[in-house]
Amino acid sequence: MTASPTSCRVSAIVALNPHRHDLGCVLDGWAVQEAAGDHEVIVIHDGCRPGVDAEIAGHRARNPRSPVRLVDSADRGRAASNNTGIRASDGSLLLLVADDFVPDRGLVAAHRRFHALLDGPAVGIGPAYFPAAHRADPFCRWLEDTGALFGVAFGTAGVQWRDHLFYVGNASLLRTTFDRVGAFDERFLHDLFDDFEFGQRLRATGIATHFVPRAIAWHDHEVTLDERRIALRRLGEASARYEATGPGPWPWSDVTARS
Repeated sequence: MTASPTSCRVSAIVALNPHRHDLGCVLDGWAVQEAAGDHEVIVIHDGCRPGVDAEIAGHRARNPRSPVRLVDSADRGRAASNNTGIRASDGSLLLLVADDFVPDRGLVAAHRRFHALLDGPAVGIGPAYFPAAHRADPFCRWLEDTGALFGVAFGTAGVQWRDHLFYVGNASLLRTTFDRVGAFDERFLHDLFDDFEFGQRLRATGIATHFVPRAIAWHDHEVTLDERRIALRRLGEASARYEATGPGPWPWSDVTARS
């Protein structure tokens, strides 16, 4: 019998990407979760981040009781890393969070409360906001306020939510739901299409996503026009692969360029 979401073990999966950001700050955020209950944090490394062992060691020195552990992935890409992390985890509630998202102290607790209130399976989606220092940049502020970055403007998500929106930046679901939908498609190597494809399969099962406003993460990652140019080129390559092997054309009108 599956444990209730109020008492079950939560497995947070953090797949590393080649972002240029302070990983130590992210890891430290996982060590100070409040009212989180039984949980683990699995950080998956596919070789993309040099020096990660030293960063993990520094984190453990600052937080001797940290729930964080490092797992290596033999295959490259975020999809493969998330699959590896889920296989290595043992929680009945899965939490997928980006490696450049600093979790607010109540993030795990908010996702746990969300699932405890449900009568059936659903997916919780938490917001990600730029810290004030990044919002000072007009480009970052535009990306966040228009919803162009992740497909929704989280500041107004409570009144404009679409019940099929999914991203792996800050999402929670029961392991049974993940098993029902199936693993992430490891053909998509970059962190910009694997979650869209998973979301399409999730939608086909009839399982809705819901906004969890208190499950806050801070997007501690500088975003530039040059980086967006590279990301959009990769997005085009991934969408061509999806259209060649998937059920049909990618519905551009359904989501924005949220990579």
